[in-house]
Amino acid sequence: MAQESHLHDALKTIVATFGDQLYNDPKLINYISDYYRFDPMALYHVMKTLVHDGYPGRMLHEGKHGDWKLFVQQSMAKVQKQYGFAPSYVNYCFQSLAYGIGLYPQVNQRLLDEIEGRVAPIPIPIPSAPSGGNSSAAPSSSSKKNTTSQKPATKRKPQTQTQPKPQWQPKPWQNPQNTANPSQQGTPSSNLNGCSGCFDSMTNIYTVVILIIWLLMQCSDF
Repeated sequence: MAQESHLHDALKTIVATFGDQLYNDPKLINYISDYYRFDPMALYHVMKTLVHDGYPGRMLHEGKHGDWKLFVQQSMAKVQKQYGFAPSYVNYCFQSLAYGIGLYPQVNQRLLDEIEGRVAPIPIPIPSAPSGGNSSAAPSSSSKKNTTSQKPATKRKPQTQTQPKPQWQPKPWQNPQNTANPSQQGTPSSNLNGCSGCFDSMTNIYTVVILIIWLLMQCSDF
């Protein structure tokens, strides 16, 4: 017996050969193994679980008497939560069962390429954890840019050298020995010496005059 290259083609061939009532048979997994070599093997474990739990028979019933699309959606969510199978494998097995009995016109090619490893699986976004009250939102170190503005360096003003103040130099007419006494600064030494001589001579003259007057007064009394 010729084997099919895909799971959904094997189910189509089995239904066309043995009828759709085979979906109610627990040995459906054995028929599938005769017509299809499971690759990857993860599909075998998923399909064996679906057959064991009776999902093919319930899909056949919902396809004839109910809402089979709603049943498939609810069943996929239940199987993924209960057994932890990869969502892409569960989705492909349910699509193959629906395709086998004519409920699904064709299998999603993007999903088939993902199962066979021709394309990378679609990444599932991970919700970010809510930030705490005291934590501030920050961009990742990869997207984070340095926003610190650098202030231009201020130019320093050139320092002007202060010229030392000229020290006081005694002028030729000043007495260098009397510079420590501020009251005698700026007085010519020649005038000081001359004036002291004048005062001495005048004092002597006044003394002589007063002595003469005094003698005259004494003589007049006699």
